[in-house]
Amino acid sequence: MKRGQATREKIERASMALFLEKGVNGTSVRDIAEACGIAEGTLYRHFHSKEEMIREIFTEHYVAFSQRLSGAAAAVPGLEGKVACLVALFCGLYDEDPILFGFLLMVQHRQIERLPAELPNAIDVVHDLLAADPRVVEPMAATASLFGILVHNAMFVRHGRIPAPLSGAAPQLTRQVMAAVTA
Repeated sequence: MKRGQATREKIERASMALFLEKGVNGTSVRDIAEACGIAEGTLYRHFHSKEEMIREIFTEHYVAFSQRLSGAAAAVPGLEGKVACLVALFCGLYDEDPILFGFLLMVQHRQIERLPAELPNAIDVVHDLLAADPRVVEPMAATASLFGILVHNAMFVRHGRIPAPLSGAAPQLTRQVMAAVTA
């Protein structure tokens, strides 16, 4: 790994952790630079602004997640299998990297609408998957239900109300999602 790439990754990790701890508005570029042990000028060599940093980090990781969802769901037959695969992948993302997961959730509301239409979007991936099954009457409402079940359970794990790892609850979450999307 090149030194510049390692510094950029260090900036990304520190900024995501600080955003979760202090909020986006409560985190300054100076805070991020100090957490990384670099000068603010070094940070600006990688990102022109905090807003650009948020947009780039979100876009890179959200698009990668969306692509993983699409590929995983395509490889499994039947709605039940696809939902189980999506749930397992979602839970795995949380378990592997709760900081990244939390960051994506924190900034998604402002960032999803800014994604270029040609980029993969997890909402569209799930919607299209659900819309293809005749048992799903309202695909967008079912999509919201799927994400609602998964996100809220992840937040309960984050706050210690459900024991970690989230993937331990994947079979139950799959049943709950299936009940919600086919209701």
